[in-house]
Amino acid sequence: MSITRLRQTLESKLHVSVDSSAGTATTVATRIATHAQKTAKAVNAKAPAAVQTLQKVKTFDLRAIELLRKIGQLTTPSSTNMAKYSSSWATRRYFWAIEPGDGSLRLSQDARQLDFHQKTLLSDEFGIGMAGLIMEKHFEADCFADMSAALADPKLGLKHEGQPQPDYLMWNKSRGAYFVVECKGCQTNRSTALDQLRRGMEQVPTIKFTDANRSTMSLVIATVLERTFTTVMVLDPPEDEREFKGEMISRRTTEREWVVPSEEKLLERMLSLQRSHLLKWSGQNQTAARIDEQLEVQRIGTQELENATIEAQGIRGERFVGYRFALFPELFRGKVILFSGVQSDVLDAARGSNTEMQQAVQQFRNSALFIRPSDDPYWSVGIDGACLQVEGI
Repeated sequence: MSITRLRQTLESKLHVSVDSSAGTATTVATRIATHAQKTAKAVNAKAPAAVQTLQKVKTFDLRAIELLRKIGQLTTPSSTNMAKYSSSWATRRYFWAIEPGDGSLRLSQDARQLDFHQKTLLSDEFGIGMAGLIMEKHFEADCFADMSAALADPKLGLKHEGQPQPDYLMWNKSRGAYFVVECKGCQTNRSTALDQLRRGMEQVPTIKFTDANRSTMSLVIATVLERTFTTVMVLDPPEDEREFKGEMISRRTTEREWVVPSEEKLLERMLSLQRSHLLKWSGQNQTAARIDEQLEVQRIGTQELENATIEAQGIRGERFVGYRFALFPELFRGKVILFSGVQSDVLDAARGSNTEMQQAVQQFRNSALFIRPSDDPYWSVGIDGACLQVEGI
């Protein structure tokens, strides 16, 4: 493995195609109806529609470090303090899977030659990372929870009927909107991705708040990594649910929905999970564990965890706090370093309360770092204040 390969990958200026068209929605709707007729089973799937926010978005520019950061963030288990391993794992495991060079995001030949099971895992995690970037860049969704964590608290009184379960619940503070997001990924062709979208329509439930008028949206995001280009397809199952089924299919009697008695309690849980995530991302494991214990998602005793030694890093006038470690200890004499951290004001606020964290994140988004975006290939900063940087190359 050459350090030149890592440098070339990180310096590549990449883009993917974005498809959220009425034509794609119609094709998926037809496949839902056809599948229902073939299987002779009731299909409780929403009518797919194009997403208004993405109507004028035909391409999406990205840097490899952004995708690697988002894969690391979204695949960090909520029940254990694994942020260090998830952030480094994404970079170690997947930087070589991206073909160096400017242009459309493509998988390398090495990635194409993986066995079936490893290839499926790679596709799934690229699909998660790409969906996360779409939600961050175009919907400003900075707060997220995997569905098992969102449903874990019996105090919320969430009602979820039907299987399987979608991937993530995300939240946008400025819009006050919740998103149910189902992520898909494949390396074959568009037809396979369309079938994934069809299945996704059956996985996203409706969220209903009983005590508030709250904006909600369900999204199915499928990433198809073809040999010469990558396309991200996004569909929205609208609120007016319509069932697609053949003439011989009986109506399904169970309803797939979440009933949320208290939006306030759900929001508090989401924000507490975000605080925990930011603390883990910066190596503050004991502090995060105390929040996890309150959320009843902690599986490791607080006394068994240690905080990382705090280090600071300046990026374009902003101070980030976190920790450094060798990205490849066995290679390059350990000189290639990964820095994982959080903007210092946001991190201080995350140690305090949900309200303090929200205010700090909002203030951070008004900083010069976000007002004047950078295309530096060696670092990526999310809208939640989390940072990932590669040093020494």
